[in-house]
Amino acid sequence: MPPLIINFRVRYKNIKIWEKMFVVGSVDKLGMWLPQNAIEMSVDSDDSSLWTAKIEIDKNQLIEKIRFRYFTGYYLLSECNSNGRIVIVSLWESHIKARKFNLKLDDINGIINVNGIHEFGVLEGKLLINHGWLVNKEQSEIYLRIHGEALKFFKGRHKNKLYYIKVTPFDLRYKEEYSYTPSDKMMPFWRQSSFYVKTTDSIDEEFNLQDNEKEPLPTLPTFSNTDVAIISSDLPEYNDQPKSGLLFNNKDDYFVFRTTTSSIDNLAFRFDFFIEADNVMNAIKKNPTHPGYHRLATAICMPSSIIGTIGDVIVPILAPNQIPIGQITIDYLLIKPIDNTDQYQSMEHTYARYWKKRKTVEIGHRGMGNSYTQKAVARENTVFSLEKAYRNGADFVEFDVQLTKDKIPIVYHDFHVKVHVAKKKSDHLNTESLTRNSSCSSINSLSGFMKKDDDNSEIDYHVLAIKDLKLKQLRLLQVEHKESTLDGSVHGEDMYDDDEENRPFPTLIEALEKVNTDVGFNIEIKYPLLLKDGTHECSYYFERNEFIDVILRDIFQYAKDRRIVFSSFDPDMCTIISQKQNKYPVLFLCVGETTRYTPFVDIRSTTSYNGVNFAYSSKILGVNFHSEDLLRNPEPKYRGDNFGLVSFVWGDDLNNKENVDYFKNVLNVDGVIYDRIGENEPRQNIFLVAKEARKALLSRSVSPCVSKTVSLNALPNDEPQSVYLDVIESLEILMSNRNHQQKKQ
Repeated sequence: MPPLIINFRVRYKNIKIWEKMFVVGSVDKLGMWLPQNAIEMSVDSDDSSLWTAKIEIDKNQLIEKIRFRYFTGYYLLSECNSNGRIVIVSLWESHIKARKFNLKLDDINGIINVNGIHEFGVLEGKLLINHGWLVNKEQSEIYLRIHGEALKFFKGRHKNKLYYIKVTPFDLRYKEEYSYTPSDKMMPFWRQSSFYVKTTDSIDEEFNLQDNEKEPLPTLPTFSNTDVAIISSDLPEYNDQPKSGLLFNNKDDYFVFRTTTSSIDNLAFRFDFFIEADNVMNAIKKNPTHPGYHRLATAICMPSSIIGTIGDVIVPILAPNQIPIGQITIDYLLIKPIDNTDQYQSMEHTYARYWKKRKTVEIGHRGMGNSYTQKAVARENTVFSLEKAYRNGADFVEFDVQLTKDKIPIVYHDFHVKVHVAKKKSDHLNTESLTRNSSCSSINSLSGFMKKDDDNSEIDYHVLAIKDLKLKQLRLLQVEHKESTLDGSVHGEDMYDDDEENRPFPTLIEALEKVNTDVGFNIEIKYPLLLKDGTHECSYYFERNEFIDVILRDIFQYAKDRRIVFSSFDPDMCTIISQKQNKYPVLFLCVGETTRYTPFVDIRSTTSYNGVNFAYSSKILGVNFHSEDLLRNPEPKYRGDNFGLVSFVWGDDLNNKENVDYFKNVLNVDGVIYDRIGENEPRQNIFLVAKEARKALLSRSVSPCVSKTVSLNALPNDEPQSVYLDVIESLEILMSNRNHQQKKQ
């Protein structure tokens, strides 16, 4: 039996000259959803925006079950792969449902044509395209940021100029740079003359190298084009850099330059500083191709300057005569891929940019709420508290995750605990072992705290970092909240039952396995940050890449079908999570303008406006706003709406029902996080309601209608979604009426 031939056709007018179109899908011939195995499409000879591909499949295969997506990408040089290259995903179609065939079958020739020509990123009338993520073991992503007073010049004549900055990457091993612009010579588009010879005005003839001294060039570059986003602008999205760079306003602007590489150890960056040429208008009139800008200086950021995941580096700015005229401070972030397994690469399922528009979801803060400094019916961040919130009708529960010394993800809010050395039931604390294993920067060892009191009845309290204690040690300790007092006004231990589900420090795996799967998890990734008063939440912490890799492994292994949304106060952690995986969405937890907390140093979190700009540029799901800031000024929320961002809100103000109603009914936020959910007003988990609606729909053969207001007889069999919505709305009305009657009683 001859095979079936399937033809794919897709149009995309904005594809870059170095990029190609790929198709990936649910069968072997389409790569089984793995980008590295995707089919490279061919550009049409008559239409550069049209891409085509064809595959042959067995006629016995169920064509209607095949699903697929398109993505744009390019190749980088690989020193590990046998074919010498890796596929980098640039942009991909990130709808929650992949494409399926709308087929026209030619029975005579056995050819299946995808009906019509697809528009890249458009499915069922909705445009949704997302940035690529790290899908190769060799692939790294580096972000270079310049912000604040990044430029410092030594002489007054240099200080008063306006500088346009452009960043160009180059591989130190080759005497030629890879430029993602067409060449005047008939050479590959990414190749131009050597950086060491003619790419700057400042290189003297003595540095010119003879042709026979040059290393042979590889067929592919080891890095991508460097694009830029201006976080401080009204439209903070990544774009290609102009030939003469972008104007940087010292003290005011926030520039982010982004590059992907397959050889981070050999990658350097050239910062070119342009100024407007003298008599620029006359020059352009005489020569229309005159750029209008003159390169004044250059700075080189070497790979040896990039130590670790995140940091700052100060690089000298050199004039054409190689004399330093100033310096630039560069803030960098380096993201490395998680273990290269299929589950992190797959394009089959994604919720990274998906949020179904519905009424506001209600989220239990730390389960049933803060228990160490406020009253609560359950100890916060325990399995019991999370499950109790679900039973009280929470749609999601919010909790904090960090690592113990032995790198086990646990559910706990604070970076430190206040402990006293005491017996807990039959268990004994091994103080010698703790002293030996402790490595907290603020305390060299526990021995300094083990002071014997003359009065044996008194107990010494000590503040310890969670990161310096193993899980077993944490569970042996008698724990108090770090803000509790010795007068007993706040208790962290004796108020609650001591059964297993109510004990502190549950592991993330325990939460995933023991809490009902109908409740979603809003997982806050706890990572310590520097505060404006000069203090640090917890110094000498885990390296960011390793830290989140440990957590993601547990999530992917144990989450199953649970709804999960990540969030973090650390904007870099938000970027890292979104670049390491494409399945779960991320929200940026923004403090904004506040009088209640000491602000973070990172300016992306100091205003909600900056938070929205960061979230939009990073293409994460949205922003989790601070209630204090939005109550003062809701404009950032509306700005987020215009960008298509999802909005959650957190804060102590939400313990006031009037404020909760305001955010739900006036600002129409997508999620509210508050304490003691369902205690004063009965409610039901919306996902449980939806499940009941589906059950009612499936039982329509027995009972043709769920209620007098919802008829199921006339519904088409293949489009039940509208039915679900009607049933859900009906059940919600019934629930609302029932709750109203309970209130009256």
